[in-house]
Amino acid sequence: LNWRASERVANARARTMVFECGLASLGVTYAMAIVMVHLCQCFLFVLRASMGMVDPIYYALETIGSLFVLIDVFAGWAYVVTHGMSAVLVSAFCGPWACDMLVVTSVISLAIEGSGSGLTWFSFSFFAAVRLLRVVSTLQRFDSSASQLLWRRHVMYNLLDLGLFVFVSASVVMTLEILAGPAPSGSNPEPSWELGPSLVFVLMSILSVGNSSLVPQTVLGQLFISLSLGWGVYHMVSRVAPLAKSVLSGRSVGFGAYNPKRQDAQHLVILGTASAPMLWDFLQETFHPNHFESTVDFDNYSPDVVILLPNIKTLAHLHKFLNRRESLLFRDRVWCICGDVFSPEDIARASLHLAGRAV
Repeated sequence: LNWRASERVANARARTMVFECGLASLGVTYAMAIVMVHLCQCFLFVLRASMGMVDPIYYALETIGSLFVLIDVFAGWAYVVTHGMSAVLVSAFCGPWACDMLVVTSVISLAIEGSGSGLTWFSFSFFAAVRLLRVVSTLQRFDSSASQLLWRRHVMYNLLDLGLFVFVSASVVMTLEILAGPAPSGSNPEPSWELGPSLVFVLMSILSVGNSSLVPQTVLGQLFISLSLGWGVYHMVSRVAPLAKSVLSGRSVGFGAYNPKRQDAQHLVILGTASAPMLWDFLQETFHPNHFESTVDFDNYSPDVVILLPNIKTLAHLHKFLNRRESLLFRDRVWCICGDVFSPEDIARASLHLAGRAV
C-alpha cells in the first residue's frame, strides 16, 4: 500500500510539474495572457475608483479575467499540493496564498450593495499588482546573462517594481482611510482620500520628499506607511545603489552588440585576454594621426574596433581609459563587448563574420 501510494504521488507530481509557475509554465503566450489580465484588473480598478461606480461592461470583463486567474491559481496549487504538507503550509502562510485568494474573489465584492444607492465600486483587484511584482522579481532574478543592454533592463525592472509597489500601497492606504469612521463634528475637514492623491502621497513618502497635504488618520494607515518607508529604504540600498554603482563604475560596459553601418565596413575584432593598458596602447597606435593624411582620410578609412573579452573588469578598466581626453578622436569607433569567443551568440554580437581582421 505504501509503495502504491508513493507511486501515485510520484505520478501526480510528474503530471503537475508543468504547472510549477501556474499557466505561465506552459509558454510565453500563457504568461503574457496572465500579465495582460492583471494589467486589465488594475486598470479597471483605477477606472472604478475614478468614477465611483460599477459599469456593467467593466464588471463582465473583470469577471472573465477573474475566472482565468482562478484557473491559473488552481494550476499553481496543484503543483504545490503534490509536494507534501510542508509545501502547502509554507505557501499558505509564507507565500502568495492570501494574495491569490483576494485577486480571485475580488469580483464578488462588486455585486454587493454599498452603503448608499447602487453597487459598491471597491474590490481587492488592485492586489493583481502584487502578482505582477512577483513576475517582475522572477524576471530580474533569472535575467543574468550577458545579453544586450542588460543594465537598461534592470533599470526597467526597478522602475516597474517602484510603480507597482506605489500603486498597491496607495490602494491599501486609500482603503484603510476610507474604511475609517467619520471625523468628529467641528473638526477641520481633511482632504479626501482618492486614488490620485494617494499615489502622490505614497510616492512622496517613499522618496522622502513629503510635500503632500494628506496625512493618514488611522493607526493601520500610519503603520502601513511606516512599512512602506522601510521598503523604500531597502529598495534603494539593495537594488538601486548597486545598479547605480555598476553604471557609474563602468561595470555595465560590455552588454551591447556591434551593428556595422555598412556591410563592407571591415571592422577589427580584438579577442583574447589582454589587459586594459595593453588594449589602450593598441588603440592609440591604431588611431594614431600619423597613419592618416587628413581628417577626411581618418573619417573614411579608420576602422571600427570591437573588443570581445570575457573579463568585465578589464572592460571596465578600459572604459576609464576611453573617458580620457586623448581618446576623444576615436572613442566613438570602439565597441566593448563582454563575451566568449567560443559562444556563437557572443560571436554574432561582435559581427565577426563581417570583420576584416581579427587580432
